[in-house]
Amino acid sequence: MRHPTRQLASYIDGEMALSRQQAIEAHLSRCDSCRAAAAEERRLRSRLRSLKVPQPGPDLSARITGRLAAAQSSCLESSSGPGAVRDASTLDRRSHALAAAGALAAAGAVLLGGAYIAGSILAVPAQTGTRAAMAAGWEEVSGNGSLAADQLQVLRAHGWSCPELADLGLSLESARSLRVHGRPAVEMTFTADGERLRLVEQHPLPGEDGQPVINAVTGRSVAADGFSAAGPQAGAAVFGSDEYPGQKVVAAGNVTYTFESSLPVKSLPRAVEELSMLESARLARSGADPEPMERIVRGLTMFTRAGWSL
Repeated sequence: MRHPTRQLASYIDGEMALSRQQAIEAHLSRCDSCRAAAAEERRLRSRLRSLKVPQPGPDLSARITGRLAAAQSSCLESSSGPGAVRDASTLDRRSHALAAAGALAAAGAVLLGGAYIAGSILAVPAQTGTRAAMAAGWEEVSGNGSLAADQLQVLRAHGWSCPELADLGLSLESARSLRVHGRPAVEMTFTADGERLRLVEQHPLPGEDGQPVINAVTGRSVAADGFSAAGPQAGAAVFGSDEYPGQKVVAAGNVTYTFESSLPVKSLPRAVEELSMLESARLARSGADPEPMERIVRGLTMFTRAGWSL
């Protein structure tokens, strides 16, 4: 089948026939690019769900009501002259029309404001400031070590990936916060059909540059573990070693992922490919800060793709 790019949103929402769903799952099992696109779609939705929608100002309702009252008063005054006859139903329709217009204007303002915020948060963050935001998010949830689902959402809202890996048939068993060489990190453990996959996502601290890539399993640098890089020169780098076939390290920009699998030939290669492609795409998209209208359009597009079912 062709790449089901336009159908990924319906697939993730579970809004398609079982036969079509199975066909897409079969395609995802052998198509790296579509699997990465599905992972990105889920990541964006996770970040949208974690948004704190701003509440309208306390005086919004009063201002709308005041304007409606003023408009109605104006209508009554204009119709009270000598010999003027005004049908009450006409005034009532005009009042309802004004009320509807006011409600639509308020709803439109809230929608555009929400779209701007969503478009801003869904943007790939620039290098400057990202580390501080991620460190702040980690500090917010890292109290007792163990992380619940809502705490993972908080981390995603601050820019962490915390991937779900649902397309690989893996289920999240547990998650916890930790430090790797003093850096904030999150460990997620997945299971499926006898396999146990451990994934550690770590980010450097603000101002920390030029540091070696660390294997979170051993706590040593990939060079000290004898790992060598594979893959293209641009994008995410994947480190591995024949001596440790169950371990892989993916490094790209401000993030390092360490994988450890009990069954290296099962889900590990696909998980590594999925995250390396995702991070390579992020690096390719990072750039100048978008204009306000671009953020609004991106937010509205995401709302449409999500089907307002978030």
